[in-house]
Amino acid sequence: MIREDYLLRLIQQLGEFFRRTLGSVSANSSEELDQHLEQLAGEILGLPYTLIMALPPEELISLFEMSDRMVIEKCFVTAEIHRLRAQVEKDTELQKLFRERAVFFFETVTPDLHGELGEQAREHLNELASE
Repeated sequence: MIREDYLLRLIQQLGEFFRRTLGSVSANSSEELDQHLEQLAGEILGLPYTLIMALPPEELISLFEMSDRMVIEKCFVTAEIHRLRAQVEKDTELQKLFRERAVFFFETVTPDLHGELGEQAREHLNELASE
């Protein structure tokens, strides 16, 4: 219960971060978005954003598991980062890649999430599948 409460607060903070970021980033500035995501990735995931975007998802999960802390939470945040990046990406091939990676991470954590977080992950999976 405490862990789920913590994760819920983390996701709420992440949602607020995304709203602020999208509000402050112009539609043509993926570089500015990347700077915001770099900060987020470093603070929450403890990894550089460029590494998160470059590593195959399976290797990224292995890194999360090696840290032995909050693997589910880190996968959820990683899924959200990819989902956000897909929303603002103009290149259709990159959009597709970011969506696929978001789906992978959401599918990884959905069985372990319950309540509001599980519903949110399933909602995002349905949205990504319909795009």
